[in-house]
Parts: sequence; C-alpha cells; structure tokens
Amino acid sequence: MIRPLLVAFLVPWVPGPVRAQERPGEGGDRARALALFERSETEYQEGNFSEAAALLRQAYDLHSEPILLYNLGRALEGLGEAAGAIDAYGRYLAADGNAPDRGAIEQRIATLRRQIEERDALEREARAAERPRRRTATPSGANSPRPVEAPEEVEEAAPRAHTGAGRGRGPLPWIVTGVGAAGLVAGGVFGALALERHSAAVDEQFQLDAIAKQDTAETFATVSTVSLIAGGVVTAAGLLWLLVARPDGPEEPETGALRIDIGPRAVALSF
Repeated sequence: MIRPLLVAFLVPWVPGPVRAQERPGEGGDRARALALFERSETEYQEGNFSEAAALLRQAYDLHSEPILLYNLGRALEGLGEAAGAIDAYGRYLAADGNAPDRGAIEQRIATLRRQIEERDALEREARAAERPRRRTATPSGANSPRPVEAPEEVEEAAPRAHTGAGRGRGPLPWIVTGVGAAGLVAGGVFGALALERHSAAVDEQFQLDAIAKQDTAETFATVSTVSLIAGGVVTAAGLLWLLVARPDGPEEPETGALRIDIGPRAVALSF
C-alpha cells in the first residue's frame, strides 16, 4: 500500500526559519512532486503499478523525500520486479536513519532476495532437465543438422513389417498423463490464490498485514510455478509415451524404456 506523504511535504512549508532557508524554486519543485505523488497513489490503487512507479521516480527527482523510495519499492513489487524493489527499499533505509519500521523492511528485503534465489534455482534445474532431451534428438559431434533416428524407429523398420510384433500400450502412460494434468490444475489453482492474496495486500490498510498477505501471495505464486513446470513436463512425457507405444501387437520386453525422474523441484525425462 502507498504510504501517505502529505505531512512530509507540508512540514517544510510552515512559516519561520525553515522557510527562509529554502532555495529559489524549491517550493515549486516540492509542489510538483506532491502532485505527482497524489497521481501515483491513484494509479497504485487502480493496479497500474508501472505508471505509479514512473510518477514516483519523477517526484523523487524533484524532491528527494525518503518515503517516495518506499512507495516506489511497493509499486515495483506489484510489477514483480523484485530486484528493483530491493534497491528502492535499501535506498529508503539509507536515506531515513530513523525509519520506524526498519526491521520489517529489512525482513522484506531478505524475503525478496530468497525468492530471487529460488526462482533462479528453478530456472537452472529446468534448463538442466532439457539438456538430456536435446542430446537424444541431435547428433553429438556431427556437423550435419540431420536428426538421429531413434532406436525404437530403427527396430520397427524391419521386424514389424514381417512379423507384425510390437509393443502394447498399457495403463501406465495414461496414469503419467493424468498426474501431469493434475499438476497443471494445481498450478492454476495456486496461481489464482496468489492473485487473490496480492489483491488483498494491495487493499490492506495496515502495512504489516499487507506485507504478510503479499508474502503469502508470493509463496502461492512459487508453488504455482513449480506445479505448472512439473505438470507440463510430466504431461508431455505421458503424451510422448502414448505416441511411442503403438497398440498393434503383443507386448515385448524392451531395454530402452522411457523413464521419468521426479525430484522436489524438477522433473527429468530420459529414454
């Protein structure tokens, strides 16, 4: 939630020595900064976080009020820019040595850094799971772009034409596909919950409650991402299995079976 800023802007305008020390043009800059802040508050409440962030940056350029940096951090969080939010919160704490909620903001920064690390780890594991699949589809040291024929296709080129033998399609591919579909559904459910908690955080009037709700929203978002990635990989594996296992003959024992390795944060497919 955007923090009120009116008092912070009006205090330096009271009659007395403080006003006498103002530099020429400073009062006009402060007035323009206040107008920009008020517009940013409206954009933030309407969910236009990009516009709110741009207005807050303009306001801070005119008048470097620390609370503008805090509000910028909240707007960047709404955009999903965790690194930018960390930077804005850090600058706010550095500019305001007496920030009353320093502990809560430092905890928020630590949470955002942990979320960045978890997201990077998920991306690395997803790339690692993709590499074995690419190696089975392309030649390892050849310059030619021709694809390598899969072992199963080589087998069925000769014997099946004469004997009619093949591998049957059992229930396991359907089970794998169903598990993957369930993961996709779970990812969608947690994604919806994440959006709901984020909306609640935006509407929350109390700062600490808003931070707690936003933390819950980001946890749900992480679970949604993991479920969608795992569900997508497992569903693709099941569908590929259904395509490879053609039900046109009795089952035979096979040495190159399809294998799916499911870990806590990644799913790997291998032949």
